[in-house]
Amino acid sequence: MFEGAWLRNKMDGFGVFKWAAGHRYEGHYRNDKKEGFGVLTRSDGRKYRGQWLNGEKDGVGEKTTVDGEVIHGKWSKGKQIDYVSQAEFESVNRDFLKITLDKMNMQ
Repeated sequence: MFEGAWLRNKMDGFGVFKWAAGHRYEGHYRNDKKEGFGVLTRSDGRKYRGQWLNGEKDGVGEKTTVDGEVIHGKWSKGKQIDYVSQAEFESVNRDFLKITLDKMNMQ
């Protein structure tokens, strides 16, 4: 189920998508696909917080494993390709984080 912005009958802008299985995505969409900054939380506790492009993890992000380990890295087309520091993650995503967290708190 999706709650958020629509444009021409497609998810476009900020929104929240909840799956019946308990997964949740909060973030930006463009043309029905995750795009920009967003947070995907799985029902088992895994999480990805970072950049998306064309519906896939793409750019700098942070993943949290089911055991709670936090890993910062770079993704391309949904696959992690490198590691980055927490400082680099925060620097790259500073504006995205503020805008997205502000919108999440308004919900």
